[in-house]
Amino acid sequence: MLNPAPVPHNQRDANGLLSIGNRVAQFAVNCLFTSLGSMPLDYFTFSERDFHAELYHQCRKRFSPRAINRQFPNELAVQHPITLTSESGKTTGAARDNYNIAMDWKIPDLLFHNPVGLESQWCAVELKRRNISTNEDSIRKDIKNLLFYVSGRLNFYHAVFILNNMPRNPLIMAHNFAPGNIFTTGDLLTLLDEEIQNVEDARPEYLELWVINPPAAAQNDQDPLFFLERSICNSNRPGDLWQRQRYVRRGNRLGLIR
Repeated sequence: MLNPAPVPHNQRDANGLLSIGNRVAQFAVNCLFTSLGSMPLDYFTFSERDFHAELYHQCRKRFSPRAINRQFPNELAVQHPITLTSESGKTTGAARDNYNIAMDWKIPDLLFHNPVGLESQWCAVELKRRNISTNEDSIRKDIKNLLFYVSGRLNFYHAVFILNNMPRNPLIMAHNFAPGNIFTTGDLLTLLDEEIQNVEDARPEYLELWVINPPAAAQNDQDPLFFLERSICNSNRPGDLWQRQRYVRRGNRLGLIR
């Protein structure tokens, strides 16, 4: 199970409890995490489009209206349209037409949100697959998009950037596809810190970085299939903002490495 992300004190009530918005957002992030732990391993070695499509499919099974109502019975949040959309963005419709928000075609790969309004905006997700086109510019663009979603007028509760460093399928590699450069968690944090300087009222505490790395070897179901390194910004701990957690996938689940 994914550890709940730290939520700033000003987002809690007098008893320290989270708002319904934060709880639904954490449920969305947990659906994303659980999906990575259960989707067939082959999809991690296919193209970015295939990886994206399978992750969307797995998330939809978990973030359905029925699952949300079961998780939050009689809550106000479930009275709004809540869904998961793929590469839909909010470029057209409510954000642009009704609220005059300039989107500049900032379209994340996945959105957990109310697609017809600006309430109930839970989580924006960008996926990046290690390949020949993965470079600093493409990563900066995705991080900048996510900062826009959590820091701008859209007021998303959360955002996750996922980088998949798993090696490509040998059949694909046989066709002379270059594997692409590997970017580490440290590389992503450096790029994020630079982009934060260019964003007014940036809120990095609502953004997470997940990096999927292959193990040295995997021989059987007891060996690691991959590692997920998670970086979260804890604004409740000044001076030591970025925390890293490591998870390992064995079989069909991800577990925290303590």
